[in-house]
Amino acid sequence: MDGTLYHYFANKIELLQILQENFEKEIIGRIQSRMENCPADDWRGRMKAWIDGAVDAYFDLSELHDIVIYGSGMPFRNAMADSIITRHLAELIHEGAEAGAWHADDIRWTAGMMFYSFRGGCDEAMIGTQPAENIPQKLYDLFVRILGM
Repeated sequence: MDGTLYHYFANKIELLQILQENFEKEIIGRIQSRMENCPADDWRGRMKAWIDGAVDAYFDLSELHDIVIYGSGMPFRNAMADSIITRHLAELIHEGAEAGAWHADDIRWTAGMMFYSFRGGCDEAMIGTQPAENIPQKLYDLFVRILGM
């Protein structure tokens, strides 16, 4: 690491934490901007907007993702178990369940499983086993089934 970076950050871990926070804020911003275009009671539309925003951000920011997630040396499961994006998805699931749009017995667990499906679907496209343009619809179809819609 270039010595001048240590004028701004105490060490590599601090730099990676700042990068991860900014990475997560960027993804949430993209998701929220898509969701703002949906009526508050359009739960299917809000879920689709969440997926579309998350997938676009993941593809656009994949290099930064790999740096902040794998660069920390922490196993992926630890980095994402309580991430901002997973909590944001849990909040959407909770709000939809409260409104009667879908059902989820264990919201945190459901959000985690849906997040890992999202992540795995995007990774499959990145390695070429699925066309990237198919991922949002495939995830939407899966999420609808998971939530019993």
